Amino acid sequence: MNTPTRSFRIAAIGLDVLHHTRLKLASSMLLAERMEVVLQPWSGDACDLLVIGLDHADAARALSEAHAANVPTLSIARRYADPAPGRLPHGATVRDINEQLSSLLQAAPSVDRPADGVPLLLQLASSTGSDLHLLQRGAITVLVDTATRSIALPPTTTLSELVAQLDDVAWSGSVIDAPTFQHQYA
Repeated sequence: MNTPTRSFRIAAIGLDVLHHTRLKLASSMLLAERMEVVLQPWSGDACDLLVIGLDHADAARALSEAHAANVPTLSIARRYADPAPGRLPHGATVRDINEQLSSLLQAAPSVDRPADGVPLLLQLASSTGSDLHLLQRGAITVLVDTATRSIALPPTTTLSELVAQLDDVAWSGSVIDAPTFQHQYA
């Protein structure tokens, strides 16, 4: 039996280019554990984990905001000599970051995200426009034609796979014109 893919939001602040790149790689490796991660900059909004570079000027403010919001943190700093739960020394490898992300996300409490109650696909199905909407979530790409109220699925995706993920918050959507769709996706 396949376990369902769980979605997480990770915010980051104060990471240098090297550590931010390693965070992206470590996050993408979590798909092997059926964890889908959306990376975003720290804005104080609800997230499942904050990855923070403590050597950055805004680190103290972001850390206090995270603690006040009860957001788990993974800190990376030059002052740490050895890795420990929730902290890594500067120069941490992709593997080190991946292991920390995995353990912290599995232990993190679920975040209540505001939801408007109606999944994005149902919102589009009930709209009166005549636009083409390209929806994407991970590797799944779907085209919704609001004029004909139809859905175009790629050959590798079944309708049951799509239905199982409709309520997920990680869907992104954009309006696309027919020539662009034909050129890039058809």
